[in-house]
Amino acid sequence: MKIYFKNYTFLLAIVFIFLIGCQKDDEQITKEVLQEIVKPESTTTAFKAHLVKLAKIGNTTLSGGRGYKNMAAFRKVEGSASPGNELHHIVEQNGFKGLNEQKFGKTNIHNTKNLIDIPGKDAGTLHKKVTGYYNSKDSRFSDTKIIREWLADKSFQFQYDFGIARLKELGWDGITGIIK
Repeated sequence: MKIYFKNYTFLLAIVFIFLIGCQKDDEQITKEVLQEIVKPESTTTAFKAHLVKLAKIGNTTLSGGRGYKNMAAFRKVEGSASPGNELHHIVEQNGFKGLNEQKFGKTNIHNTKNLIDIPGKDAGTLHKKVTGYYNSKDSRFSDTKIIREWLADKSFQFQYDFGIARLKELGWDGITGIIK
């Protein structure tokens, strides 16, 4: 029975997605783990390189802070947003197609270093502006993709730096709302 390359690719993609979903204690899938899973005889070099790239995206440079498995756990310990404010993830919790928690680990996404307490309940507030921006296209970065989609393959650190820069561009002072 002859199995075509695209079948291997599909199978390996499913295995990779399964492994991401089965991460223990938010450990990231490392290059070594991928090399063990993806043997040369079962796929091409290009596909293996793509999987290694995805694993590297999952590594963060966010240090310090207190991380939680979800927002309910975060709120239970750290509290909710101030009156009239919303908690904003600098690196989005879902991102494009809802993959950021899986790529970067829940404790990095729901972390005191990745969340800020900013004005957000009313139209025209900073949180609404940021949300609107991430749902729009910006020709400085892409003519065809909305910002969320454009950021999808970027590293945690890139998304974090980008998020801080956009917050400041939209009026954040860089201090207000930081969770200590």
